[in-house]
Amino acid sequence: MSKIKNTPEFQKMIDDQELSASFHYQETEAERDALMKELAKLQALEQVRTAYDKAVRELDIAMNNYSDAVTNLHRVIDEKE
Repeated sequence: MSKIKNTPEFQKMIDDQELSASFHYQETEAERDALMKELAKLQALEQVRTAYDKAVRELDIAMNNYSDAVTNLHRVIDEKE
């Protein structure tokens, strides 16, 4: 067994496996980095969407308040006439 481990063919096989593992690791890390960037974009979009939804709700409330104020103003004017 020790004769096999010391052969140039065995060492080449080990080196090839290490090189293959290194390339695989680099590819995996690149994929992970790409996925993390995509996740960050999606999280940013989620924050924008949440802020947009909140602004729309607040605008809807403001428009309802404005409508109520105009209605009340018309009622007061009509009562004074």
